[in-house]
Amino acid sequence: MGWCVLSSHSLREILIVFAADAPIAHPGIAFAFGIVFTALMSIAAVSDVRRRRITNAIVVLILSLGTLYLIVGLGFRAGVLRLAEGSAVGLLIWLPVWMIGKMGAGDVKFFAASAAWLGPRLALDASLISAFLGGVLALVWVVRRVVEANGAMEPPRQSVGAPVIRMSSRDENEDAVVSRVSLPYGVAMAVGLTLTAWFPHLLR
Repeated sequence: MGWCVLSSHSLREILIVFAADAPIAHPGIAFAFGIVFTALMSIAAVSDVRRRRITNAIVVLILSLGTLYLIVGLGFRAGVLRLAEGSAVGLLIWLPVWMIGKMGAGDVKFFAASAAWLGPRLALDASLISAFLGGVLALVWVVRRVVEANGAMEPPRQSVGAPVIRMSSRDENEDAVVSRVSLPYGVAMAVGLTLTAWFPHLLR
């Protein structure tokens, strides 16, 4: 019973915090949109891990549901304005990174579409958190590449019995090559955006 009371109280606090910075004042509705937003971020992250790209279909879905979220909460004019402001901040921050070839266009579009949900101030916070998480991810990636390179230098071991030959499809080979040479920065963005949405005062 004590756990149930604590859990209910904690959930109520989360609802209030989420609704405090959300366009929709009703905690339950804001929470429902928060679940939808989190699910969309998860879909994008999985896509980036598996294919190293976030498709335009995912970006359009995020932007469409974000538009609905803002219009329901703020009305048409104010909702569209906040959508434009949030997306613009996301583009201004990450577009230069794409221009110098350090990020894919899909990542930029994904962040801009997701930032529309948050508005300009939280879009900036999400960018800072994403940049930090991206740095951590890059460090882990470098360590992984070094470990793999050291393992590749070891002489192959003799195996007993007949060799097993596995035929791989072209898609599998391409996915393997892509996974070795590219960094799934969209994962860092998805986590940063989700943290900012649920904890809007994290950097305040």
